[in-house]
Amino acid sequence: MEKFKVPLKYSFKKIIIDYYFGIKYTDIDYGVYTDAALIVSEGGTPYDRHTYRYTPLLAYMMLPNIYYYKSFGKILFILSDILCGLLLSKILKKWKNLNEK
Repeated sequence: MEKFKVPLKYSFKKIIIDYYFGIKYTDIDYGVYTDAALIVSEGGTPYDRHTYRYTPLLAYMMLPNIYYYKSFGKILFILSDILCGLLLSKILKKWKNLNEK
């Protein structure tokens, strides 16, 4: 878990920069996801936002941005990146062991 301290620290710094300094450190797509979540929360479909071209599941996953905490999605993406890194690490270790036999 030691190898994830730097990415975690960097990712949470980005959230702080977004929140306190007014500098947009977030990709424009994140705003599209959040807008689509707002539309869904009002009873619409994500595709009511004219530039939304992603899976509807993503808009539903961003609903906590509307109801609870506006950076929820950022934290979700950070944790997803870490999970992907762990899974890839395990896959590569198994693959390496298979090739050594």
